[in-house]
Amino acid sequence: MVSKEAVLLILKQRQGIKYNDVLSSILSDYSSINSARAALSRIVRYFSALGYITRKSGSLYITDKGNAYLYSRMKSKLIIKLNSSIKEKNVNETVKQLSVLIERSKIEDGLLDIARKNAGFYLCEVEQIWCELDKQSKQLAYLSGVLKKQIEMLREMDFPNKRVFSRDLLKEIFARLFERGEKDTLVITAPKQTLDTIALKIGLQTQANTLAVPPDKAFDLLDFLEEKNVRVSIALHGFLFSVGENIEVVAPASKLDLL
Repeated sequence: MVSKEAVLLILKQRQGIKYNDVLSSILSDYSSINSARAALSRIVRYFSALGYITRKSGSLYITDKGNAYLYSRMKSKLIIKLNSSIKEKNVNETVKQLSVLIERSKIEDGLLDIARKNAGFYLCEVEQIWCELDKQSKQLAYLSGVLKKQIEMLREMDFPNKRVFSRDLLKEIFARLFERGEKDTLVITAPKQTLDTIALKIGLQTQANTLAVPPDKAFDLLDFLEEKNVRVSIALHGFLFSVGENIEVVAPASKLDLL
């Protein structure tokens, strides 16, 4: 449901707008065109009776009285939001509303006087919000520095890590590993039907629920995976590749850096 002030704002922004164009502007806020038409009719009658709008030849115009009312309402909403955000110590909203107030006061006469007279807070309360934010930011900066050092220590201790790659990089990744001396038998796990299909394709035999692919058959396997969108897991020298829509690689940090 659209507010009455929202309709006034449309008229202010598009003076002389056609009635049906206003209806189109608010239609998305209602379940049907009939409910939107009924609501707009009530709003137009209400504001016409107050002298806030006039209607001429199917077009709607906001009057000076309507502009004054809209300006007053918009200023009131700004002050209410500002008072509420400071009372609740909502940092993001406080900064946002103060920015609006400061910028609008540069172009709107009287706004600062209204704000000062209707302020529901003292400057020291805003300063207190800043002090708490400054304290938190210093704590976060300290924790950020400590955590960064701890991450480097975990990397040096060779803790497991994970990276995700696009599936179309599969052959490139294995070629890089083979060039760096990580060439060995690939151990494949997958649903039995998938394993049987791969084994038949590259001329090998499955063993239990796995398929061992020697280095000389590795690229036959990778060609198959490039053609067929099947899910498999591939183990190689501490690497575990989960191949699905993407490639998820888990390995000790030092090995993962090879990629």
